[in-house]
Amino acid sequence: AGDHKSAHIEVRMLVFNYLREGREVRFDLAVRPYNFSGEKLKMSFCHSLIPGQNEVRMEFSIQDPKLWWTWDRGHPNLYLLEVEGFRITDGLIQL
Repeated sequence: AGDHKSAHIEVRMLVFNYLREGREVRFDLAVRPYNFSGEKLKMSFCHSLIPGQNEVRMEFSIQDPKLWWTWDRGHPNLYLLEVEGFRITDGLIQL
């Protein structure tokens, strides 16, 4: 947002399902500060994968984001995005 009180994030991933049938998969995402201190943001979502290539999208917001600035205007704050995928069964199996 233009007021810097929140940042809209869109994550798009290409995920390949090598199986001949579709799968329901849970993705766990974590966004954490990389070069500054702050809180880690965690979220999960489910997505059905068809056989072959899939584009998986997720949108979320970060409240009070630390923005990236050039050296002459401030500090280049960076975030790290970590993603894990799990097949949904009676128990979870990490992919």
